[in-house]
Amino acid sequence: MSSQPRQPGIVISVSDLINEAERLKQYIDSLQKALSDVNESINAIEDAKKLLNQLQQSPQGEIFTTADRRGYLLLKLQGVNASKVLIHLGSKYYVEVDPSAGIQVLQRQEDQLKDLSTSIQQELAKQLQVYNQIVDLLNQIQAKAAESATQKGG
Repeated sequence: MSSQPRQPGIVISVSDLINEAERLKQYIDSLQKALSDVNESINAIEDAKKLLNQLQQSPQGEIFTTADRRGYLLLKLQGVNASKVLIHLGSKYYVEVDPSAGIQVLQRQEDQLKDLSTSIQQELAKQLQVYNQIVDLLNQIQAKAAESATQKGG
């Protein structure tokens, strides 16, 4: 009877694996929330750019805009002066610019947020892969334990 020598490896307890899975789950949840927030901001910027384009194309200063995020209330605004708009720069700072410059500022913000969204998505994919590997390993351990218990009991 020959036995193969065991190769040295890393020994991790099941409780450490469970703790790591729980930590990863919390991190994944926070990444998903951050991604949702970033995507919501991207959508808001796209809506703002559409409104600015509509302002530029309306010679009478008449625009239609929603009063809520879901579009349940549509407002018809007349006499809107489209010569200057206030654009949010972040941290309670705004800049007053013409609509064309406003669109450019918003486009830069949107591009930055899209880059951030891509980074978050990549990190999320990486962490989900690690989490799934740990869950698979825990499932294998559980199956072996159940098999061992069945053999001892039967």
